[in-house]
Amino acid sequence: MDPRRGEVSRRDLRAEQGRPEGPPFFVGARLVRIPSPAGRPAARAAAAALAAALSASPSASPSASPSAAPESGATEPPAATVPAAATVVLPSADAARVRALECASGRETGSFPLAQQTPAVVALAPGGDAAFVAQGRQLLRLSLPALSVQARGTLAADASTLAASGGADATVLVAGTRGAPSMSAHDARSLALSHEYRPQDGRFASVSSIVDRAQRSRFVVAFSDLDEVWEIDYGRDAAPVLKGLVHDYRMREAVELPGRFTPRAFEVPGATRALVAGTVAHEVLRIDESGALGVLNLDVRREIERPAVGASPAPERIAAWRGTHSRGWVLANGASPALHVLDSRTWGFAEPLPLDGELLAIGALPDGSVLVALARRGAISLVRLDVERRRTDELAAVAGDAARGTAPYRFVSGTDDCRALVDAGNRWIAGIARVGKRRGS
Repeated sequence: MDPRRGEVSRRDLRAEQGRPEGPPFFVGARLVRIPSPAGRPAARAAAAALAAALSASPSASPSASPSAAPESGATEPPAATVPAAATVVLPSADAARVRALECASGRETGSFPLAQQTPAVVALAPGGDAAFVAQGRQLLRLSLPALSVQARGTLAADASTLAASGGADATVLVAGTRGAPSMSAHDARSLALSHEYRPQDGRFASVSSIVDRAQRSRFVVAFSDLDEVWEIDYGRDAAPVLKGLVHDYRMREAVELPGRFTPRAFEVPGATRALVAGTVAHEVLRIDESGALGVLNLDVRREIERPAVGASPAPERIAAWRGTHSRGWVLANGASPALHVLDSRTWGFAEPLPLDGELLAIGALPDGSVLVALARRGAISLVRLDVERRRTDELAAVAGDAARGTAPYRFVSGTDDCRALVDAGNRWIAGIARVGKRRGS
């Protein structure tokens, strides 16, 4: 019997409802610049008066006042620093280096040479302080925005897929090319090996997609040659996984395995081409090997719906959305000037949503809206789309030579919830910076 079958987990509130990381909050799509107090007329006048008073009366100086003297052993507070600009990290087209760019301007802030001429995969640390780069059998942690080396690791197989989680149990999950071990988990700070996943029953598996579900503290992993999906809990407090033939799990009749890093596998109808995260923690959209869609509910650990669709687009042309009354995904099929809207109220497709221009790329935004790149009369516009209300708001536009990229285009996520539009050669085209905390995914 396959040891991954017949697995039972103890009832765990966090496993079912996730691990929230704070109240959701979102502010606008444009960078908000708040003038410093010294920049306001009244504040400038007050500062000048205070400076004149201090220079005229030395005894009024804080350093001359016994009550203002620092306590023994106290240190001066550090000077205020300006937060680094939102950053996106892109491999060069020839895979010779990775570059850090300011998301909103495209200005290069850092560069790191790569040792091989093989494809590199990049994942950002959710905290925004580092980028993870896997190329061949090398795994790197690079600082942001300078891209200096913070840690190195060695992989057992050439890397093909990479994902990183945040929090106290931050983990990097790397999937290799077909072989053994097929996947490995690493400590996000040191890149030390935490766990290896080797084929079971003599079967070799090829990972096709990895999605992090931060509120659940779990990665969701799909395979191009297995009819199953895994959830991998990276939390140190993960509940044990019970496997085997279980009559009553409360009597500890099953084999108890460590909860952290042990796969929680469930069957799906066929192998998987790609996964697309939803706007709630327990939902993931699956594209199977034939191109059909399936909605995964991770709480019940099965595919609950198979919406009818002619042909699914590439996962880069699918984005999750959420409104007041519903949620789902939008799909950009081919060169169609409209988005196909999958709605959770019926798990069917609503009336297509027309767009004013040629659709180049789409991406999900933290507040539940969708970012759309449209080609309009020699220019490219970045438009925020409220799917439920069917309203649009232009955020940025670029014209002239800067708008002449090479298709296909896609959005790349950066630090501080920024989004950058890049072309087929990983050339920066446009970007927007986001302000506010990310809503839970």
